[in-house]
Amino acid sequence: MKTFFKNSATKIAFLLLMIAFINPSFTLKAEEFTVTVSAPGQLENDVNQLVGGSANYYLISSLIVIGNMNRADVYFLQDLGYVTNQGGLGVLENLDISQTNLPNNTLPSFAFSYVDIDNIILPNSVETFEWQCFFNSNTKYVKVGTATSILFEDPSPYYNSYDYTAFSNTREMIAYEVAPDNNHFVSIDGVIYSSDMKQLIAYPGNKADNTFAIPEGVETICFAAVSNTRNLNTLSFPNSVKTISDYGFTGGDAISDIQWGNGLEIIGYSAFMLATGIGDLALPEGLETIASSAFYSAGITELTGPSTLLTIGYDCFRGDGFDGSTLETLDFSNCTNLLKIEEAAFYDCHYLINISLPEGLRTIGNAAFQNCYSIREITIPHSVETIEVNAFWMFSELYEHEMEKVVLGSGLQQIQANAFGECTHIEVIESWNPVPPSLANDGFDAAINNSCIVYVPVGSLAAYGAANRWQDFQNIEETLVTAIKPISNSDCEIYSSNNILFIRNANPGQDAIIYSANGAVVKIINILNSTEEIELSKGIYIIRVNGASTKIIM
Repeated sequence: MKTFFKNSATKIAFLLLMIAFINPSFTLKAEEFTVTVSAPGQLENDVNQLVGGSANYYLISSLIVIGNMNRADVYFLQDLGYVTNQGGLGVLENLDISQTNLPNNTLPSFAFSYVDIDNIILPNSVETFEWQCFFNSNTKYVKVGTATSILFEDPSPYYNSYDYTAFSNTREMIAYEVAPDNNHFVSIDGVIYSSDMKQLIAYPGNKADNTFAIPEGVETICFAAVSNTRNLNTLSFPNSVKTISDYGFTGGDAISDIQWGNGLEIIGYSAFMLATGIGDLALPEGLETIASSAFYSAGITELTGPSTLLTIGYDCFRGDGFDGSTLETLDFSNCTNLLKIEEAAFYDCHYLINISLPEGLRTIGNAAFQNCYSIREITIPHSVETIEVNAFWMFSELYEHEMEKVVLGSGLQQIQANAFGECTHIEVIESWNPVPPSLANDGFDAAINNSCIVYVPVGSLAAYGAANRWQDFQNIEETLVTAIKPISNSDCEIYSSNNILFIRNANPGQDAIIYSANGAVVKIINILNSTEEIELSKGIYIIRVNGASTKIIM
């Protein structure tokens, strides 16, 4: 034993061994290793030999791999870097596999999903990234090699979700780097673009900047390219951007200021879904298509649509269940080319109060405004022909609808089942069509049969009194004068909303005279602006302007 302790190195080694035995938390310091793969599929064995077995994997903080690998080797590397809260070691911080080759030059699906590896340098030979390569990883920096031409496959054959792209939900990513001699992609300030700068491919989710000015020349924001950003507040679009692809900005919950260019034509599926901080949103002129769920549960408070808008998809501005949408004001009055509010477009917008719909609209779709329980008044444009099933239906077991007044335009032909179902507080219905629209038996809730007053055009009382379901209303009055309609295709438009009388496009300089129901002059307004707003108390008024008169019920 004395001889054993004569060697000082042996003494130190023995001491370390004893400390490790007495204190199991004592470990050797992790360090960098380089391993050459003896054959594809043998990386795990090679690493075991290098560090002395799997019990010593914790020693590997940095690893350089050289040689030919297969998928099993890649998934072994994933195990080395697997996040600790998922049961992995989570020790590997830096990984350089730039000197390796992979079968078919392809980085396989899930290669580095759920890893805690901070920095990854990928093989120069890899041409294709399969879907979900980095899904839910905590990786901060990725370097793309020279040969890569496909950063991720089209996810649609698998599932239409932003979770299925190569870099989906990488919220810790700070920067991407592309090898300078890559002919297909470039990286600028940590963002990946196509080499011709026409496509924005991938924006790092944890990039520190809170503003992002998309470079002029970019035409397409690619699938999920800027999704799940943490710090991005302000977006500035150049005039060159035409398309925001599906999931383009999904989950950007800090985005609050969007500065549009004038070239945007298409906003794709779920493009701004769960971008909860948007606030006021004025969509740009030139925009034609908003795909389904584009702004699902986005934090819009006031929404203005452009005159060029042609199509909005189902669930487009839908709120999220019990919490609902934050939307309070909807102004689509200029969207005169929009033919239909699609199914559930504004479903669960619980706080929506002010709605302006455009002339030219033909259909209000199934459940378009279902559970929008804060609406007090709704004016249906004269161009609308059909209000579909459940359009304004309320789920009364959870919410109490506040709707008090419904104005139905002169072109309305059909009100389908439950269109205004469970709206039990409606006090006034104005129906401007002299021919009673077809009304489903439950189109309006039967609870309002005795309390609601239905105003119809002069000369149409008998028709409404004999029409299916209309005849159930006990208070029908023919008082509406159709010389001027509340909203019309003529230059002059007169309508009311929330105790405000609106006179639009009357001849400047002339007077608008407002009479009470008994003929007394209430106000004389000299027309100075394109739109005049006059606050009036509840009641019935006659408004004379442009040489004609109309009756308005406030």
